[in-house]
Amino acid sequence: MNWVKVAAVFSSVFNGFIRFIAGLFLGYLGQIARQVIVEVEKDPGVITDDDKRQAAFERIKKYAEAEGKQYRDHLVNLAIELAVAWLKKKTEEAYKKE
Repeated sequence: MNWVKVAAVFSSVFNGFIRFIAGLFLGYLGQIARQVIVEVEKDPGVITDDDKRQAAFERIKKYAEAEGKQYRDHLVNLAIELAVAWLKKKTEEAYKKE
């Protein structure tokens, strides 16, 4: 048996499982983070990666508070990381289609 193929399959299954669990765990917060990441990416006033992260963090906290929800900072940061990964994947898929 080819161990490289086994490792690739295991890695794919494991990554899918992690995304599934993160989606269940983050739920609403993940939805807000994806929306905010797209907004921040389109905002011409936010240029550097650090500025983007800070803007996303602040906007997510505001959206959550407006809905009467509070999240710990580490969960907001995790949601941002997952949303950035989601956006990068979507961008790569769009380039592959062209």
